Amino acid sequence: MTKKDTTYFYNYDYSKKWPGLTLERAKKVGDEIGVDWDRVDLGEFLQGIKEEQEHSGILGGHKTKVIELHDYIGSGKIAYEHLLEVPSYYTMLEELEDKGDEMFPDDDAKKAWVSQMRKNHDELWGSVDN
Repeated sequence: MTKKDTTYFYNYDYSKKWPGLTLERAKKVGDEIGVDWDRVDLGEFLQGIKEEQEHSGILGGHKTKVIELHDYIGSGKIAYEHLLEVPSYYTMLEELEDKGDEMFPDDDAKKAWVSQMRKNHDELWGSVDN
């Protein structure tokens, strides 16, 4: 498995899946929204724009959609917020997602975990049911 970190982000071709998303485009987006480049790494920001496209509902459909697909300004703003908190946010997120893929290799594993948590906290679940 290739380690996904800032060096990887700088060299990865995002435009294969995300039209027009290049290092140059990320820099323009960052400049447009006022990114402080002394506090944010461009490679992390590029990965952030890609990662925050999830907020376009690509995973959860209309229930989770808060920006339009390919809205790189919107996803850039979300990425900027995260990077102001933790400069290596997207490197750390990649590590977390890799670990999650190991723990939860499919939907059945995810549902089983949620079901177990619900059983573990049944009394609290019951207190919020309508």
